[in-house]
Amino acid sequence: MPASHRLAPFLVAYLGSCTITWLMHYHNESGLQHLPVTVPEPPVTAADSVTRLVLARAISALPRTKGQPIVVSGRSDDLTGRALPESPEVPIILPSPVKVQELADEYGDFGYLEISPVEISADPAKLGISHTVVVNRSRGAVFIPATVWYWVATRVQERWFVERPKQCLVVN
Repeated sequence: MPASHRLAPFLVAYLGSCTITWLMHYHNESGLQHLPVTVPEPPVTAADSVTRLVLARAISALPRTKGQPIVVSGRSDDLTGRALPESPEVPIILPSPVKVQELADEYGDFGYLEISPVEISADPAKLGISHTVVVNRSRGAVFIPATVWYWVATRVQERWFVERPKQCLVVN
């Protein structure tokens, strides 16, 4: 493995029903920190608001290296800066799902958060976030474990509140 890629295990604790989960985190020291970060914008829709709140909680649970951006992508191209939390100390890169693979092919393997579309039905909203790793295709087929959190938010007087993650699935 090139020196620019370091496989470092880290512990993620207090994730609701996932009390302690070991994940393998690919920390790419070259390239990603030079990419432009996405500037958060004010949320427009309820889905933007819910995604922003849940994503802020998920990011706060992840250990990170100072200045190292967090890569966030949706399962489709509809995720925008309106769904990103405002956090000056955590730079966020928001590539399209196709661009995520292109970045791995160019800069090497890295971990990222994948956001599923928000499901809103009357009062509760549901959102899934997975922490996974994208791998440079030149390495061939590689299986990487992933962790998926299922979050629920509730609306009280037109304001959304995020509950703790309701379920966690670790795929090894």
